[in-house]
Amino acid sequence: MAQKRIEDLEAFWSVTDENSDIYKIKHSEGGPVIVTDETTEIVSFTLEMAKETEGALDPTIYPILITWGFTTHKHRVSDKKEIIQLLNLVNYQEVASSENTIRLNLGMILDLDAVGKGYASDEVSEIL
Repeated sequence: MAQKRIEDLEAFWSVTDENSDIYKIKHSEGGPVIVTDETTEIVSFTLEMAKETEGALDPTIYPILITWGFTTHKHRVSDKKEIIQLLNLVNYQEVASSENTIRLNLGMILDLDAVGKGYASDEVSEIL
């Protein structure tokens, strides 16, 4: 049951799984996307954590992670100009979330890995 729960959560929140809520948001071209209750819950929690940390934990940092090669394993150091340009796409305060609808500005990407792993751990602990 625990492994199934982790797989279910990954299916909701994967940045790369074409069927996930987060993938759909990423490819919505700035339009609103209806998501599951669980995705709404974790996005709300993640945005609250971003607010409490004053943006130190920002779930919209993914464009920079891509550029640095964390997702492609082609690591590189970006120059200052590129980072400044990408930082225009990083701002948790611009994530619009209302009920089960989430919208991001064009080019922004939501990544729930930091909070999602803890959430999944809590879920598995309850199951076990």
